[in-house]
Amino acid sequence: MMWDEGYWMHGWGMYWWMIVVGVVALTTFLILLVNQLRSRAQIGGPETPMEILERRYARGDLTDEEFEEKRRQLRHEAEPTEQPPEAPTGGSESPA
Repeated sequence: MMWDEGYWMHGWGMYWWMIVVGVVALTTFLILLVNQLRSRAQIGGPETPMEILERRYARGDLTDEEFEEKRRQLRHEAEPTEQPPEAPTGGSESPA
C-alpha cells in the first residue's frame, strides 16, 4: 500500500516540471505575440496634420472651402520663416 502511494506521488512529480515549462512557454509566447501586434500597429507612426486634414475631407467632415483654407494654413506653418539678414559688423567703422 505504501508503495502505491509513493508511486502515485512520484508519477505526478515527474509531470510537474512539464506543466511548469508549458505554462512558462505559453506565457512567453503570448507576451511576444502581443508585442509583435503592437509594433505592427505602430509601424505607420502618427499621422501628420495634413493626413488628418485629408482624411477628414475624404470623410466629408469639411467643405471644399474649409479644406482649402486649412490646407493653406498648414502649408504656411510648414514654410520656414525668413529672418531678415543681419547687419554687417566691423570693418568700415573707425573707433571714436
